[in-house]
Amino acid sequence: MPEPFTARAWATPLAQERHPTLVPDTVEKQSADHVSRAASAPSHRTTQDTSSDSVTLAKVCCPVAPTIEGVSDRLLLIVNLGAPAFATCRIDEHHLEHRAAYGNITLIPPGSEWKGTMDRPTSAAFIAVPQQRLAVASALMERPLGTLRPRLDARSQPVLELVGEMTATLSQTTGNSDDQDTADTLVACLLDEFGSDECRPAARLLGPDALRRLNVLIASRLDGPIPVDLIADVAGQNRWQFPRLFRRTVGISPHQYVLRLRLRRARELIRRGCGLAEAALATGFSDQSHLTTCMRRIHGVTPARLRVRRRPQPGTAAEAAAKLSS
Repeated sequence: MPEPFTARAWATPLAQERHPTLVPDTVEKQSADHVSRAASAPSHRTTQDTSSDSVTLAKVCCPVAPTIEGVSDRLLLIVNLGAPAFATCRIDEHHLEHRAAYGNITLIPPGSEWKGTMDRPTSAAFIAVPQQRLAVASALMERPLGTLRPRLDARSQPVLELVGEMTATLSQTTGNSDDQDTADTLVACLLDEFGSDECRPAARLLGPDALRRLNVLIASRLDGPIPVDLIADVAGQNRWQFPRLFRRTVGISPHQYVLRLRLRRARELIRRGCGLAEAALATGFSDQSHLTTCMRRIHGVTPARLRVRRRPQPGTAAEAAAKLSS
């Protein structure tokens, strides 16, 4: 049985030695001896880091015709960034032999067993999207979390452009993109272009109107406590039945959903130039330390790191929050 997939591990020197077929773009200047060892081991299986719900990305250069296979507990997006090549692909029972052009998209749903073989050296971007990220994006789009079907030969210019933006911010240290704002846009774009309306019976789910009311309420109260009783009342549900119904609809608990919306707002405030302590208080965290702990655990990055990357803009946290909620 193949091990789970990780994009993160492929951008580290340790993984490079463990799976030498894949030479990360961030360290692509290799010795001739390393490339010869890569050619002698053209097939491998991979493992996944699931410590946070960050969207992880690795840009990989394969110096020989690769055969790659695995299983992922996350949605996996593979985008061909190299020259056209003949590819043999399999996702569960779906098979395709085709010419994979530049920008070709392969979409692998969570839990699927997959394998791909190319007839020449190539490069590609591998993006892993955790279920929690899909759940939040789907709820913000005011629809239940549906399904993403396997795609072996998809095209999308918006997705390709967003992958390009994330690749441009690839960290030379971690091998991952720190641009989680663009990642949010990418996840929404994937759901919009490749999502399916196929889901559980509507009678057992919160409808679009209820999700819209919930999003409006939560956005207006992110600077303080949001009682479950109030959320349930706005959704028109019993306080005791609501958490289960919400989880069935969205895929995560109300508490986890609100926490992730607080972090999204905090990221945006920091990007707009607000101080870390001010952003923490404006999004309902007790202090800067509390925000840092939650952001590191959920997104694998600290507010201080985001502050280094931000584009300074004038204004206080209250002013920025008012713009975001309007």
